[in-house]
Amino acid sequence: MMGGKVYFVASPELVNAMIKSRSLSFDPVLRSTIAKLFTISKEGVRKYVDPSIGLETRWTKNFYGCLNGVQLKEINKAVLTDVFRQLDELPDEVNVDDSWLWLRDKLSFASTAAMLGRDNPFCAHPSLVDDYWYVDNKLVHFALGPAPWMTAPSAWMARNRIHHALIQYTKEKKHDADDVSALWKGSYDLLHEFGFSESDIAAFLQATLQAALFNTIPTFNWYFVHIWSDPSLVFRLREEVSGVVAESLELRGDGKREMTMNMAKIEERCPLLVAAFHENLRTVAEGAFNRVVMEDTIISNGKGGQEYLLKKGNNLMASQSIIHVSEEHWGSQAGGFDPTRFSKDTGVPGESESHIKPGTYVPFGGGKHLCPGRHFASMEIWGMMIALLLSFDITDAEGRTLTVPERTMPTMTSGIGRPVAGTDLRLKLSRRKDWNNITWKVDMA
Repeated sequence: MMGGKVYFVASPELVNAMIKSRSLSFDPVLRSTIAKLFTISKEGVRKYVDPSIGLETRWTKNFYGCLNGVQLKEINKAVLTDVFRQLDELPDEVNVDDSWLWLRDKLSFASTAAMLGRDNPFCAHPSLVDDYWYVDNKLVHFALGPAPWMTAPSAWMARNRIHHALIQYTKEKKHDADDVSALWKGSYDLLHEFGFSESDIAAFLQATLQAALFNTIPTFNWYFVHIWSDPSLVFRLREEVSGVVAESLELRGDGKREMTMNMAKIEERCPLLVAAFHENLRTVAEGAFNRVVMEDTIISNGKGGQEYLLKKGNNLMASQSIIHVSEEHWGSQAGGFDPTRFSKDTGVPGESESHIKPGTYVPFGGGKHLCPGRHFASMEIWGMMIALLLSFDITDAEGRTLTVPERTMPTMTSGIGRPVAGTDLRLKLSRRKDWNNITWKVDMA
């Protein structure tokens, strides 16, 4: 956090004003922490933030550009192709010791393969995935601690292992492979163009990886347990998502049936799946977002409402954990999971999704800092969930319906908690009848 006073807002109107204001920025917060979280040199940070160089602007444009349009479809196809490969390779009966670790690893390997290509250090050395998540849990030591090598030595060494692996990856020119994402190639090319060292390039790419994984995978974990803890919801979703899956007319050479998932039709044909996704985010996204006041700014809580003067150099914060579960805005059941809460058709004549008041639901931030990876994350999550729903029956180790475990509070560097340590997270997956001889394909058209 930057210096100065801290203003705190909790009303939707003020949150909405905060998001829309062009004079409130997250950029200074990012600049002040990026070198602490990752091994970027002082010279690397100087180049990145120097407005006369212009790298920061081009870096941001590269992110938004590569996570839209054709390039978004390409990376979504890549990640789901790898997810489906992993699910296809599972035996008909699977016993899982820890659902969080199992789901975490499936999506971590798929995401890194989609971004870095299959020939990447995480797929070659799976222990690096464990390193990544260990560091993620200890990032507060890097963000706030004066000596993380002393307060979190194991995390310090794990971060260095990832950094060195990415240095070697770029030295061997593996980022030039055909299956490497446009996002990853574009990021590398920009840094190389501006003369960054191999060490700094690897550190910036490590930061890119952090952005792709740290909230997406916990989001899927809670989406998974919310859905599978409700058998009636599983039944309804199976009927719904069948509308985006088509079976090939002929068997493949290996005797398997090919099932193609049409991702372009999900939002149109799977309203309950999408509504449950947003409700899951509402209930589990508990982070705080921070903006620095770049110039004296007045925000108000609505037309004719109270106005507030924010002085330059101070900080403005809002908490998702307050906004997302406010009974004033979400009703007396705000703390519960209602998969239909975000349905476009609310059953009330003349009422639609517009009943969600601006400023009450902000899992992806907003304004100029709206998360550029939100579409990548949502497609990845929906695709894997559909494949699991149709392919498997899932219970706990004793054959019972899953229960939603307690979750930890998120750290200052993450927005979503993890299952509480010591929770029994064992699972049993059994392929459904008539779904034990299929292979999944993805269609982004």
